[in-house]
Formats: sequence, C-alpha cells, structure tokens
Amino acid sequence: MVNVFALLSGFLSFAAFAPLSLWWVAPISLTILLMILQDRSILIRARLTSLYGLAFFAPLLFWSNTYVGNLPWLILTALQTFLILPLALLPFSRSKPELYFYFPSLFTALEALRSRFPFGGFGWGRIAFSQADSLYAGIARWGGAPSLTFLVCTISVALIFLSQSNWRFSGFTFTFLALLTPFFLNSAIVAPRNF
Repeated sequence: MVNVFALLSGFLSFAAFAPLSLWWVAPISLTILLMILQDRSILIRARLTSLYGLAFFAPLLFWSNTYVGNLPWLILTALQTFLILPLALLPFSRSKPELYFYFPSLFTALEALRSRFPFGGFGWGRIAFSQADSLYAGIARWGGAPSLTFLVCTISVALIFLSQSNWRFSGFTFTFLALLTPFFLNSAIVAPRNF
C-alpha cells in the first residue's frame, strides 16, 4: 500500500504542472512523500523515493519522446529520478522531528543539482515552476525559483507536523510562514508571476 502512496505522491507533483496546473497539490504531494518516508529503513526510503520520482518525471517529461523517442525519454526519466535519491538519506522520524527541517534545504539543493548536471543540467520539473499562479509566487522576485521551492517544501513540513499533532513544530513552522505572509502578498502585488 505504501508503494501506491509513493506513486500517488509523484503523480500529484506532476499534477501541479501544466496541463493540469493544480499548483496547490504540490505541498500536499510532498507531505505524502514525507509521511511515507518516516520511520523506514534506508532501502525502503530509496525504493519509495524512486517510485515517487518515476511517477513524477515519467508523465512530466513525456513530451520529450515526441522529439527524441521512447528510449531517451525513459533514460531522462531514470536519470532525473536517480538525482533525487539522496532524499532517502535523511532518516525522517517521528522521534526526531527536527530532521524534517533539513528536507526543504536538501530538496532545493537537489533541484539545483538537476539544473546543472549532467551536460549543463535539465531544470524541467522544479517545483517552483508549478507555482506561477500560487498566492506566494511573488517571493521568487526576491529569491528566485529556489526560494519558491524552499517555501513549498516548508509548507509540506508544516503539514506533516500538523498531521502528527506536533503542535510545537507545526506552530513554529506556521508562525514562520505567517510572519512572511505580508511579504508574499506585497511581492505578489508588486510583481505577480515574476520569476
């Protein structure tokens, strides 16, 4: 059953992008990923992360097979999935919820890596690119796509703490987000969709 949730999480990440453009499902998809990775062995985390990556990148990059064929599309999907496998190295645990704070940084760093490696990178599929219509897209004006991806991951962390009734960490995370709300709204008014 957990494999199904990994695939669902990946598909929801894809659904945040065009043509579906359901930007609000991106944090939900990452929350599901965090929930299924917690308290598992590294091998199981690696398998679940791989399933997430395949369900995300295969439909997202399907357009490429029109130009290069099925084999290069499958290789590109596998390579992009391989480059997110370091997520499995974080031992997400209910007993050590502070580990979830590392998730936004690692996820954002892995997106930066995918955008630069190999052969100059392939930045297609950065979570920030699915957030052009979101209420908080204006933050990209100040911190670019990495800041927007980081924010979506932080919202996912807040949701995971909320789902676990961990009021201390969820309260801290939501307070952090609430303090930034005027900044997001001001940025969205000043420069909507500017990233």
